[in-house]
Amino acid sequence: MEITILEDPACSWCWAFQPVVTAILYELVVSTLKNTIRIRSVMGGLCDRPAVEASFFARHWQTAAELSGMPFNVTIWDRHALQTTFEACRAVKAALSQGPAVSNRFLRRIREAYHVEGIPIDDRETLIELARGEGLDADALREDLSNGRAEFLFDRDRREAAEYRFGFPTLLIRKHPNDPPTTLNGVVTYAEVLETLEIIGHSPRDRRRFAGRPEDWDRLFSIHPRLTLAEIRQVSRLDGEALAESCARNGIHEEGAFFVREPKPAMMH
Repeated sequence: MEITILEDPACSWCWAFQPVVTAILYELVVSTLKNTIRIRSVMGGLCDRPAVEASFFARHWQTAAELSGMPFNVTIWDRHALQTTFEACRAVKAALSQGPAVSNRFLRRIREAYHVEGIPIDDRETLIELARGEGLDADALREDLSNGRAEFLFDRDRREAAEYRFGFPTLLIRKHPNDPPTTLNGVVTYAEVLETLEIIGHSPRDRRRFAGRPEDWDRLFSIHPRLTLAEIRQVSRLDGEALAESCARNGIHEEGAFFVREPKPAMMH
């Protein structure tokens, strides 16, 4: 089966949707079980012109934060009105030459930088520095942004997304890649995703459930090294004292808006 996500790095609702995406990755994709699901990310391109009313977008971010529990730093709109989202989309596609996992990691880093850290992402040099900090080959990224490869891939994504333009995020769920998709629009719940998958033939038994074991935390933090509280709650189904105790037992602590896991001590030989 395949889930295609039509999205944009700068879309506030795509960031708000990350707890559901992380649950998909944990239970259905990052798995050794049979009948797992392939996930594709398509950069639909949100806007290629300057934002004209910062207060409007700041209100959107505040609403997204309240509904999702995801961290948003709305103060960026007091300092910088985004000029375009297309440059960030191109950068994500440029990173594909270094592997899909690298591109996905870079997409996550762009989102963190913009929505949480208040770093503008409409400037190529800023994006290249973010890539370098994430361990990407910055020279290769710059080359793919300059030689037309990233533009070609982004144009292809935009054409695909234009067929289903209901806003971002949009999920296209298929049993086989050539099947017509079942479409889910907006910040749907994880239960709605699971219901759709079951209708087209994915067994609930094939989900990898979180049970609080060290290996479950290993799996969760293999998806992203920094996770939000909303993402951890979505996957673990823990909250309050139970969540705090499990985090403490497994070396997980807060760093600003995120939770990180302490590295395991090196084995002595």
